[in-house]
Amino acid sequence: MISLANIQAVLQNKFSYYKSLESTLQARFIFRVKEFTRTREFIGMDLALNEDTKILIAASAIQLTLGLNSIGFDRFSKILVYPKEYYNRMRRQYHKGEVNPAAGYIVFSLESFKEGYRAPDDKINLGL
Repeated sequence: MISLANIQAVLQNKFSYYKSLESTLQARFIFRVKEFTRTREFIGMDLALNEDTKILIAASAIQLTLGLNSIGFDRFSKILVYPKEYYNRMRRQYHKGEVNPAAGYIVFSLESFKEGYRAPDDKINLGL
């Protein structure tokens, strides 16, 4: 289980949205990130996922729902993460990311996810 201290450290050092929040919202954000990581299975597809990566993935989800009464994403129990774009056999094409509510999956490329945070002002972010 990921500790609250580690969540706070990663967010403070690597997630600019978190740093822009007032302290009461930061506390709520941390709690929600912890809950998101606790209630979802993170599956690395041909890669090992470390805690920092799980925290940043969860933080992108929580950024979308922070103003709502609940975390949301109830339909999604598994987060599948590929190192790069991956081939979707059903669609017969490469994807950077997708969701499958029927199967309960959120799927994306870690490379594309990270790319979205390298240029925060370009309005292209797979995590959001």
